[in-house]
Amino acid sequence: MVSDYANQSFAATVIRSIVIDITKV
Repeated sequence: MVSDYANQSFAATVIRSIVIDITKV
C-alpha cells in the first residue's frame, strides 16, 4: 500500500516534469 502510493507519487512527478517540459517548448 505504501509502495503503491510511492509509485503513484513518482509517476505523478515524472508526468508533471514532462508536461512542464512540453509547456516550456
